[in-house]
Amino acid sequence: MKSDARSALPEKLRAIIKGNATDAIKARAEKALESWGKSEAPAPDATKTTTPLSGKLNAPIFEKRKPASAEDQALVEKLNADGRGVDGRGKAVAQANQDAHTERADRVAAAFGKRVVWVEGLAGDGFNHPGIDRSVIFLDPDSKRPVQVLIAHEIAHSLQRENPFGYKELLDNIRSAIDPEAWKEFVKRAQKAETDAGGKALSDAQLRNEFTANLIADHAVQQHAEAVRRENAERGGEYKGYSSYLKPEGREVASAAISAFLRDSGHSDHSFYNAQSPKDEARTPATKEEQEKFHADTVRRLGPQITTALHESLTGTGAKGKPVEVSGHWTRGAIHASLYARNLGQVGAHEAFHEFFSRLSEAGPAAAKVVDILSRAADSEYVTRQLERMLDGDKNALAQIKKGAPNYLEERMAYMFQFHQAAPPRRPPPAGACQSAWPGPANPGRRGSRARGACVFPAAA
Repeated sequence: MKSDARSALPEKLRAIIKGNATDAIKARAEKALESWGKSEAPAPDATKTTTPLSGKLNAPIFEKRKPASAEDQALVEKLNADGRGVDGRGKAVAQANQDAHTERADRVAAAFGKRVVWVEGLAGDGFNHPGIDRSVIFLDPDSKRPVQVLIAHEIAHSLQRENPFGYKELLDNIRSAIDPEAWKEFVKRAQKAETDAGGKALSDAQLRNEFTANLIADHAVQQHAEAVRRENAERGGEYKGYSSYLKPEGREVASAAISAFLRDSGHSDHSFYNAQSPKDEARTPATKEEQEKFHADTVRRLGPQITTALHESLTGTGAKGKPVEVSGHWTRGAIHASLYARNLGQVGAHEAFHEFFSRLSEAGPAAAKVVDILSRAADSEYVTRQLERMLDGDKNALAQIKKGAPNYLEERMAYMFQFHQAAPPRRPPPAGACQSAWPGPANPGRRGSRARGACVFPAAA
């Protein structure tokens, strides 16, 4: 941003940025890729985020603003004084009328124990400064990036600090999936973007961290693709994503490795998305295998006396008393589901819980204690926040679990069971990925604290 800072860059660096030393750029990129994950440094105390190659939208995140709280402004004043992340005139703002996109940012951040502060004058799309407040993610309302990309990118940096051993394993696991030519192009663009803004050239470790955070952000977008498409339509433009960073055969490997890292950090793919949004418009019915599993799982949970039925069309009553299409429906002794439910297995689990709860409620004083424990858990702020995030965008489901709605505690319990049943089991890293030589916990009781063995991988072609 400041011309004097840029002019102070070494002549060699400026020559590289201008494109007069392409061979040097390639050599630097090749060196960084060769050393990928060998001795990863901890994340710095503050990280400034720009996200090259993702594709920009046409409009900023929000333009109608109001002053944020005094607490948020105090944090921004610390940023101003620190001189990193803002131009010295940063101002904390809030959206005048919060929309679904900024609300989603709040929900996703809360799922990871963070909160968002929007800052006018932020130098970059996002900023993470644990030295000021580890629980805060600073985002720029003028950014042209999708909200899901920004929040997930910053969360990736936070998880890197909070689970360094798991992060090291993630780097090892995705190493073989990376397209070397795409990596070189990323290095070139990232360095140019940084130095054009008056900053210093990024180190090899910083380049790897930004690259990996982009992959995690893209993973988060894929988990909530429908919401991102809606945002693209409203703001114009197209999010291109980062899948080109990877070899075609490496995309599944990287996705599995990121999912494993999230689980190792105490989270999951569900932390980023609404786990029960409607199917796309081009809907297809459940497969024969999915239908058979729906029936078998229901009988396994509730016994042979339960009746199950699948329907081409299934309707219920919405929050305003009007007929609406529903994924599932329970009546005493019978579970009904739509053939077009987004996830037939989750629907079956949800409706099965209603039948179970009905039986439990009639089982006498001993069962009453279980009902009380479940009710208190369902009424907790933590569970409520998690469910609201996982049902993001589903107005009917959110209305069901809203405090004061008919049977809202039972509905919350049903969703708790549904998402618990949908959680994937922990599995070993994908084929060709790093196997830990020391799987036992180095610090028992602390999530994500493990000693990892060294891993050696074939060089990328």
